[in-house]
This record gives sequence, structure tokens and C-alpha cells, in this order.
Amino acid sequence: MAQAGGSELFSSAEIAFLAKEELIMIMPKIRMAELKFLHVRKNAHFTQPHAHTLTLPLLPQGTVDEMRPPNPISVPLWLALFFKKRDKCRLKPPDWLEPEALERTLADERANVGQFAEIPFHYIEVAKELLECAADDLPDVHRVRSLLKDIEDVRRGKVERGLRNFDHETTSVKLTNLSAMELNRIRTVAAGALDEMRTFVPTSEQEQEEQQTTQSASQPASSAPGNAQLQEALQRRAERR
Repeated sequence: MAQAGGSELFSSAEIAFLAKEELIMIMPKIRMAELKFLHVRKNAHFTQPHAHTLTLPLLPQGTVDEMRPPNPISVPLWLALFFKKRDKCRLKPPDWLEPEALERTLADERANVGQFAEIPFHYIEVAKELLECAADDLPDVHRVRSLLKDIEDVRRGKVERGLRNFDHETTSVKLTNLSAMELNRIRTVAAGALDEMRTFVPTSEQEQEEQQTTQSASQPASSAPGNAQLQEALQRRAERR
């Protein structure tokens, strides 16, 4: 995991890995009992009570109901791909990946220049996996590929136009309906641009007052009672800076 500006950034591969927890519908070809998954506890400390024993703190992480062909069932994407590669199931594409739904999304993106259409957070990663491993289960797959590319291009253009509008008065950026991969692509660029802009921002009134106070500390002390001590304290404050 990379770091930039003190914050952790995910790589594209890490985001794609996380996206495989998204649920997808399959039509199993085999019968299988209920599956129960385990998950390593977050921030877990590995313990070794005996010389040759290593125990991991585990937590239940969901179940998958019993599979009975041809009844459809919802499973994590990684499990769906596992079965699909072994010809143990067929995948039912999500509604948003249907050609007609993609047509509506593309039309929405083009009609609303100033905002992004609502779309699944991991749409890029999920679509990529399904197109690579389950293209035979997608209706009109060539049309789907073309529509997805057009949607990505339109959304990328909106992002680029938004980044070009940064100026010295920009203090934050609000982005609604961007996907995980799109956010990760621009995070470093956007954060770096904002940091760079701050170097050109005029000093605030509070900073100007502090500067004036520091300047007054360097002037000769007057005969007012206690002024010498005040000037000395201000001088020490300026030196500490």
C-alpha cells in the first residue's frame, strides 16, 4: 500500500481485490452444502502459545446458503469466479451491466455535464472481471464493452475539467458518485494540487496580526510600566518561531 502526503493509498490491484467481495447472482450446476467463511480479525496479533503452534484470532465472515441447481444464489464475486472457471455455475450479470441500463447511464452522463451519474462503487473492477471470465454469460458482450468504455471516457473528461478549475481559493473538493478506481486515480493529483495552491494563498487576518505583533516586539521598548517585560516575552516568542 503506497503512501502520499501522510495518507495511505490503495494500489489498483488492492482495489480490485477488495471489489471481489461484491455480491453477484449465480445459477449453480452443482449441489453444495452451506459454506461458512472465516476472516482474520483486523489489527490481530499473532500468538504462539506453544513452540510449534501458531493460532490466529478468527471471526465469522458470513455464509453462503446451500446450493441447489438450478436455483439462483447470491455469492461473493471471488467465489462466483472460482466456480465459473471450473464450469460449476453460470453467472447472472447485475442489472446495471445490462446493455439497456448502460445506455441510460451513458445518456445521463452526457446530459449532466456538471455531475456524475449514480453507478456502483466498484463498477470498473466488477465489469472487468465479468468480461474476462464470464463473457459468454453477458448478453451482447461487444455492445457492453463499447458502452463501458464510453462511460469511462465521459466520466474521465468530467474529472479532468474539474481538476483544471482548481485555483488558490479552492480549499476542498466534493465529488459525488465517483467509483473506487476513479477516486484512487485522482487522489494523489488532487491532493497535490490543493497542497500546491496553499502556498499561494494570501495570509489570513490572524496570521497578519501575529506578524504585526512579532514586528512590534523588535521595536524599542517605551517607558510604559511593564512594557519592557512584554517586549521581552514577545521577542522570545518570535525567536521560538
